[in-house]
Amino acid sequence: MATNWPPGACFYQTTQLIIDLPGLAGSKADNQIISVVLCLQKQYTDRQVVLVSKDINVRIKARAMGVLAEDYFNDKVLEDTDVLYSGMRELPADFWENHSKSMESWQESGRMFYRLTGPLCKTFLVNEFVYYEFEKPFHAIVRNVDGNTAVLEVVRDHQLPKHNVWALPRATVSKILHLIY
Repeated sequence: MATNWPPGACFYQTTQLIIDLPGLAGSKADNQIISVVLCLQKQYTDRQVVLVSKDINVRIKARAMGVLAEDYFNDKVLEDTDVLYSGMRELPADFWENHSKSMESWQESGRMFYRLTGPLCKTFLVNEFVYYEFEKPFHAIVRNVDGNTAVLEVVRDHQLPKHNVWALPRATVSKILHLIY
C-alpha cells in the first residue's frame, strides 16, 4: 500500500489491529503496542515503521520481535552546555563611547532606566542581562529594543548594604523587623 505521507510523519492508530505475537501474551499493553507496530510494518511495506518509546522494556521486546525501536530524545539535556545561551552578555570596553551620545536616563518607582542608541542595541534581547565591568561596573536588564535603541533597567547590587537589609548591622535589622511586624 503506497502512502503520500511526508518524511517523519506521525501515525496514530485508531482502529484495532490483531496480530499474534509468538511467545507474548496479547493482553498486556506493551505487547498490544508491539503488535500494532508489526501490523503497520506489514501494511506499509514502502515505509519505515519505528516504535518510539521511553520504556526500555518495550524497546527490548520490540527489537526481539524484529521491530525497529528508538528512545524519545526530545527531553534529553544537551551534552554540550556551551551551546546554550546563558542569558547574559558582557558589554565591550568601548560600549559607553559608542552608545551614550544621545543617552536618556530617568527614575521610575525607585528604579533607574537608560535609553541608549547604538549598533549593539539592535542585537540585545528583551530580559537579557548585560554588564560592564571596567571603570565603573554597570549591571542592567534589557527592557525594550526598538531598532538601534534599547531601554536598560539598572539592577540593584544586593551585596551593597543599601540594597540588602541583611548586610546592615544586626541592631538596624532588628529595628526594621520591629517596625514591619
